[in-house]
Amino acid sequence: MALKFPSTAEPDGRPSERARHMRLFAGKGWDRATGRSHVTFGLSYRTTPPEPPGGRRVIPARAGYPNQPLHRVPVRDATVHGTSRHPLRGRPAACPGAERMASETPLVIDWNENYTDEHVDAVAAALRAEGGQWRRLPGDFRSYVRISAIDRAIPGKLGFGRDRYWFVRKERPMGKLAKASLAAAAGLVLAGCGSGGGTGSESGKSTVTLWMYPVIQDTAKNQAFWQKIEKDFEAKNADVDLKIDLQPWEGRQEKVTTALVSKTGFDLVVLGPDQVPQYAQQGTIEALDDVVAPAKASYLPNSLTALTVNGTLYGVPIYQTITAPIFNKKAFADAGVTEIPDTLEELKAAAPKLAAKKVAVLDYPGKPEVSLNQSFYPLLWANGGSVFAADGKSVAFNGPEGVEALQLLVDLKKAGGLPADAASKGNEIEGGPLASGKSALYHAATALQATQLGAAIGEENVGVGLPLEGKKRVAFGIPGGLVLAKHSPNKEAAKKFVNYLSSAEVSADLAKESGFFPARTDAAVAEQSEIAKEFAKSLEFAFPGDTHPQARQVMAALAPHIQSALLGKADAKAALDAAAKEANALLGGG
Repeated sequence: MALKFPSTAEPDGRPSERARHMRLFAGKGWDRATGRSHVTFGLSYRTTPPEPPGGRRVIPARAGYPNQPLHRVPVRDATVHGTSRHPLRGRPAACPGAERMASETPLVIDWNENYTDEHVDAVAAALRAEGGQWRRLPGDFRSYVRISAIDRAIPGKLGFGRDRYWFVRKERPMGKLAKASLAAAAGLVLAGCGSGGGTGSESGKSTVTLWMYPVIQDTAKNQAFWQKIEKDFEAKNADVDLKIDLQPWEGRQEKVTTALVSKTGFDLVVLGPDQVPQYAQQGTIEALDDVVAPAKASYLPNSLTALTVNGTLYGVPIYQTITAPIFNKKAFADAGVTEIPDTLEELKAAAPKLAAKKVAVLDYPGKPEVSLNQSFYPLLWANGGSVFAADGKSVAFNGPEGVEALQLLVDLKKAGGLPADAASKGNEIEGGPLASGKSALYHAATALQATQLGAAIGEENVGVGLPLEGKKRVAFGIPGGLVLAKHSPNKEAAKKFVNYLSSAEVSADLAKESGFFPARTDAAVAEQSEIAKEFAKSLEFAFPGDTHPQARQVMAALAPHIQSALLGKADAKAALDAAAKEANALLGGG
């Protein structure tokens, strides 16, 4: 694979001004804490304001910087080396800058205003192809925008730049750091990004690599389960060498994207419905209709629909999650509410009685970091609304259904029906108002959260209901789908394993260990708890959310505006209209 980065030249051939403020970089350093050398690489950009009238904006001579006009200062990659977390050769220098970076055994130094995440992924793949194990640094650096470290290092001069960055590190014993061979020509050309995940082994077996995630929370049980799966499958399929690589949830999207772009890493991976459309659109994953065809009638229809894009199935479900309302029976009884709310109207009607006891009827989590799939969206869907318009080119959450859903929350807040800190609280059960008896019902809980509530208030006081009904009942729930990489050289062997893992017997075993549910109606789970049985009643209402390549970005744009309405800073209609304007700009619709 070769990737040529686009030119940064203006029409007259001059380098563009913005190109001077963007850099793809990599450098060598040493971490004193671990005693290991490493390579750090990332993408930074800086946007600079126009020169102020009558003079040049100047960076003060602090933290080792010379006095220079801002528009002539290259990007200082202080976000890498400007903190003790990322020391350069063991020295947590304040702001060493790009020039110093270039002197520290650079692998790639190049300016470009048009770099995208895909370019960064390709660089990561090229470096990985040079050997050694790369891993993401802690934290979700992708698409995280903040005031840069250079700004923080210069007191009183904040706000004139931002960095967007992403890093990986290769660990080797000190002094054994390999250098990547990357050639530059009229931009940057990357070559040798490697081959696919599975290959033929020396014994003639087909190697199939699965990236699996900790759906079984107990680490020891998780490892034991997948070791058994590997052993049992290979015993029945002597021609396949199965490798199950247990991956962390953190950084999943970035690692999967990198692997698919570079055609490395895995043959199979477990993805959710919100991730599948973008890879289907890119053509990097394989259609799997033929795998489920013989047993299609045995799958939950909504599980298959959730993993289907434009009529083609791209994932075979191996488990199904579901959410449902959980409630504190005693809280309702103490307030004299004998009928637990089953509809949105009943929820609103119960609020005053509970508020009189200083109990919020709805434990709504308005913290923007909480997925809207477990806060606002279920109310929107219950009212018959949707996040996106049918063509996916614009959003629809600011329609009458969305306004009604948000108005319900605003009205509940005024009536004491939400926790006082609803605009900023998370959905944690342990230590939260639901467990302390200060709120009565959470409308989009998981079975695990129900178990946690039982531990706090006694299982006998925990109730599980059906999704609250508005115009209809909808429960957020997603399947975990096995997805086959287009680049896999052993597709038939991989499909054998897909059939095995998605079988009724094995998916029932996975459900028992994980606490999730089978995506098949013919899978019988042994020793299912009473709570799990109650949650299973909501499976027929499962909805994976409005799948869209930019679903997560839209969610991030909407959440703060819902918070604003809950804080009384905007009415429901104005808040959603403002969010829609922002979201539609992301979608390219204005």
